[in-house]
Amino acid sequence: MKKCFFILTFFIATIAAFPQMFSTQLGVDFFNYDKGFLDFRLAYHQNLAESMELKLGADIGINTTQRGGEIVADFLLTGEIGLVFLFPASQSLIPYVGVGLSPQFVIAEPAFFYLGPYLDAGLRIKVHPNMDLITELKQELPVGPPAWINNCTRISAGIIFHF
Repeated sequence: MKKCFFILTFFIATIAAFPQMFSTQLGVDFFNYDKGFLDFRLAYHQNLAESMELKLGADIGINTTQRGGEIVADFLLTGEIGLVFLFPASQSLIPYVGVGLSPQFVIAEPAFFYLGPYLDAGLRIKVHPNMDLITELKQELPVGPPAWINNCTRISAGIIFHF
């Protein structure tokens, strides 16, 4: 128990020592282009260099369908860890490209686990010293059964908060 507490305290102290950013986004996730999920995302961004960030995030997506006269919900739970490369065009417009790894859990009948790389591109628009608006397009290549090679496209918009 003490070891877990020490690790957690060290992790929080390390994060608190550097400026952080948090983002929240709402979008649509087209998993294998046969099912659309309404997607909500939360992410933590940490500056690593002048134009590079570490991004740790999690998404939850929901899709409802009618099966056997009942409305049934399927869920898509996604994590992400990756690097974001910023290309500041001006003080208020910042295009970016990100790459990383994304585990995905599809909770449906039947449930599946996928893991694969992603590439995203987006635009940040500074609207306040502590807030940017974001638009993003993300393409993922999750690998897992039954098809083994899957496609996933996400389109989202949101807000990033600077602290």
